[in-house]
Amino acid sequence: MVSLSTRNGYRITLKLNFVCQQRRIAVKIARDCAMRCVCGHHTKRIHRSRLQRLIYSAAYRCSACGRTSFTLRHGIITTYAVLFSRHSRCFRCGGDHVYRISGPDELGEPSKHPLCILQGLLLAPTVKCPGCRLQFHDFRDPLMS
Repeated sequence: MVSLSTRNGYRITLKLNFVCQQRRIAVKIARDCAMRCVCGHHTKRIHRSRLQRLIYSAAYRCSACGRTSFTLRHGIITTYAVLFSRHSRCFRCGGDHVYRISGPDELGEPSKHPLCILQGLLLAPTVKCPGCRLQFHDFRDPLMS
């Protein structure tokens, strides 16, 4: 087991067979994990307001130029991709490899997204995602036919 500390205070612990591989992989992970600004300097996490906590999962400020950057929550990105897509997409994972099924399946669980429930009330066909086994209703055609 190798434990490394990075310049910005992150501590990385890896468990692999060879020590030389551990060092190389840990250094690469530490380099990739460090957030950098557009100007090239490191950023630090900052506190978010209550409204920002609903929308963003993290906020960063550059130590050199003071620029603030935000990371959107995964659910917001997935919902945006699903709503503005031409084809059916999964509401959980955002994947577009979905297919229509004749009726509810025993293996998957139905979606509780408000848009899926509304389309189910309007008698939309049932669609299933093979990746996460989510079943939902959607009027749009799936990409896979």
